[in-house]
Amino acid sequence: MPPYMSWAPLRSGKHHNSKRGLADVVVTGWKQDDWVTHWIEEMPLKKIVQKQLLLWEIYSVKVHLDQLLLRKANRLNHHQREELLQQ
Repeated sequence: MPPYMSWAPLRSGKHHNSKRGLADVVVTGWKQDDWVTHWIEEMPLKKIVQKQLLLWEIYSVKVHLDQLLLRKANRLNHHQREELLQQ
């Protein structure tokens, strides 16, 4: 399971793990020079993290990453796709 799937809290409203969750995606979720990391680095991360994300904001970031991953995975051959799933 990709790491970003695990940081969307199930409860509604503000959540005390929301800041830590986004940091996990950036710091531990992806290798340096990974294409998703490049996309994330273009976001105003400090502003996003400091503002205590609401659930819908976390979800919208996750959905965007899902779409990017699907697009990328569709271009991979079978062997590369297996490697991606095992990470």
